[in-house]
Amino acid sequence: MSGNLALELGIKRKFAKKFVSSLLEYAILGHFENISFSGYDALIFIRVSFGVSLSASTVYSTLYLMEREGLLSGASNGKKRVFMVTDWGKFTFKTIASKTDMESFFTKILVHS
Repeated sequence: MSGNLALELGIKRKFAKKFVSSLLEYAILGHFENISFSGYDALIFIRVSFGVSLSASTVYSTLYLMEREGLLSGASNGKKRVFMVTDWGKFTFKTIASKTDMESFFTKILVHS
């Protein structure tokens, strides 16, 4: 692997991790919209879908914050906590997930004159 290729891969991994971390709530809302899930399920989803390994503390603290904000409801199921996206969470995701709005937003960020 050439030096530039290794540098590029490192930059892309760093970008992906920051990007996924900053939009973690919305990735969770979109993916788990109609199914119950655990924190472990969220960790695996992020790793498999985005190729990013986030710490368990990052994911769990995000889930608990989302629960406090009413985006998720959680209940104990034996030793683990199981979450469901609330109606407020679904409404929130639908509000921000417009393809046109997202394309416009990212074009402003990524396209330079």
